[in-house]
Amino acid sequence: PAVKLSYKEQKELEKLPGLIDKAEKRVAEIEAQMGEPEFYQQEQALIQQVTQQLQQQADLLEEYFERWSELEG
Repeated sequence: PAVKLSYKEQKELEKLPGLIDKAEKRVAEIEAQMGEPEFYQQEQALIQQVTQQLQQQADLLEEYFERWSELEG
């Protein structure tokens, strides 16, 4: 990178691939759960909770990718 990363930033950059992998796996798990035929036959509150979890994980992934891009310059 053009700008030298601080020690803290370097450590953060090293952790990002693992965090991204974990979030991607969680998204895949939630999507698989939502893909089950009986998923939408559950209570609306549960469907909404799982849908919110999916959105949170997707937002987290976006944050991780943006931060990774910032750190890699």
